[in-house]
Order: sequence, then C-alpha cells, then structure tokens
Amino acid sequence: MALFWGNLAFSENTTPSEKTAVSEKESNQLLDPFNRGVSRPTQFDSNRIEDDVYSNQRFDDMRSLNDHRYYRVSSLNATNTFDVALNDTTGKDSQTTFNAYFIALKTDPDKKNLLQYGQKIMLGYRDLLARDLSIKFSTHSAEDFTLTYGPFKTRHLALAHCHFFTYATNAKDINCNQALVEQSANPDTINIPSPEANLGLSQAGILFFSKSEMGFNVEDLINMNLAVSQDQPLGPKGYWVTKINNFGVYVASVYGDIALIPMNSIPVNDPMNLNSQEPASEPSPAASENKSSSSSKKGPAESARERLKEKIMADKNAR
Repeated sequence: MALFWGNLAFSENTTPSEKTAVSEKESNQLLDPFNRGVSRPTQFDSNRIEDDVYSNQRFDDMRSLNDHRYYRVSSLNATNTFDVALNDTTGKDSQTTFNAYFIALKTDPDKKNLLQYGQKIMLGYRDLLARDLSIKFSTHSAEDFTLTYGPFKTRHLALAHCHFFTYATNAKDINCNQALVEQSANPDTINIPSPEANLGLSQAGILFFSKSEMGFNVEDLINMNLAVSQDQPLGPKGYWVTKINNFGVYVASVYGDIALIPMNSIPVNDPMNLNSQEPASEPSPAASENKSSSSSKKGPAESARERLKEKIMADKNAR
C-alpha cells in the first residue's frame, strides 16, 4: 500500500502488488494488452529510454527493483551537499561549448521580476532544489530573459527533475515536455557534489523475494545494501533519484510519477513487525530457560532478525 499526497507516493513497508513498468497515466501511450511482464529487447521497446543505460531491469538487480516500496533507507550521508544559488549569467561570456539541458521556468523582459521570482523559490523550497537557478538570455527573443533550473546531462534526466521541481514548488503552469532548452554550460556545474544514501530491502521486499522460487537466502536479503546518489536511476526504467535530504530519497519518472523512500520508516529489525498472528504454544520450562539464555547473548536487533528469519522459514515449510 502506498499513501499519496498530490502526485507523491510515500513508500511504506507493506506488501504491495507488483509493478512491472513506469505508470503510464500521464504518458498518453496505449497499454500493451499482450504484456505479461516480459521485458522485450530494447530495439523493439516503444518506451525505450535512450540514455537510461544503467538500468538493466534484471529481477535480481537491486538498483532495478520494480517497486520503490521494496527499498528502505538504512543510512544517509549529507556531507556532500550542493549549495544552490541564484545567478545572473547574462553579463558573463561563455567559456565553453559544452551543451546541457535546462528547465525554462519563466521568461520576462525585466530581469528584476525574474530575480524576485527566483528569490521566492530559494526562500520557500531551497531544501528541495538540486541545481542552481540562473538568469539567461531567452532562446526565443533577443529582448527577453529566462530564469532556468539546471544544467542536466541528458534530456530524460532533465525531464524527471522538471516533474519533481513542478511538484515540489507547485509550479502547475510549467509544461515539462515544452520547458526543456539546450544551452551551453560549464562542465563544473554538471558534476556537482551529491548526498549519498544507503538502501536496504524493506520488510515488504524481504518477504517478496523470500517467497520467490529462485530460493534467495533470507540472511543475504536482510543484509543487502546499495549506495545511491542524486541523478542515478533507481527502480523501474525511467525513474531517477532527484533529491536526497533529511526526509529520505526522492525519485521521479520521465512521465511525472514521484515517490519518496522515507528516511524514518519502521526498520526491518523492529520486533513490532515480527509478531505472528497465530497464537504461540506454551513453551516448556526447559525450552524457556534455553531461549532466555540464548537471547541474553544477542542484541535486540540480532534477535529480531533471527525471529524474522524463523518466521519466513516457517511460512515456507507451511506451504
């Protein structure tokens, strides 16, 4: 189950139904009635994303899990934060021919109006921004200026960031399919420092893969770890990490879907998640003594992990 706030889906540690592709509710594309979850070769894929080369959509690739609710944030390192700024680049000579993608936010003949608009964004949404705001000459008129957000290496990365930006700032008047512009940029503004997050499998993910016929080891599933940073693909094809902050890891798709993998979710080793619904039989005094002696040698987290492992194995044996 996922909770929705606007277009934002909060990933939770509950057992969800399997998702096999990016939501097409805003893509205006027809669903394939013959699709049975089989990945076709990319040359025959009508939804092919040319620059998404990091996601191979393997069933066992932790970076490409088909549901973001299978992830949980185990730790977060915010030391490499990028200090966003509002810049006026109209009086500077371009020192490079490197082209990148920018999101055109607003065009106006008066730069003061753009500065006020940019300052308003910085004041209200600074913690959700991942790039600078820059005033540039308009690409459509020699008399106008444009406030842009960027730069981004690829068009699809810029598109995902645009959808996240419009959600975060409530900029409903921006059409992301028409707002992308290609302009020269300094390479130093492309490779910027990014916070990192370590992801593990949520309880929903562990339960899902433990029931797989591929026979994944439960202990390995519990201890899995993946380091991610901003601008990297994560989850189904077309999803990118657009922001990492104290709230968790935000991901957005090129079709406008946005999800948050929260920082403060119920951890997999929380005993509250491990209570069996079946009444337990009364243990013998000898068994209770042995269990008490064994538990006293383990920490709470280790004991909880052992109980989770035992519960999963019991479910397998019951089937």
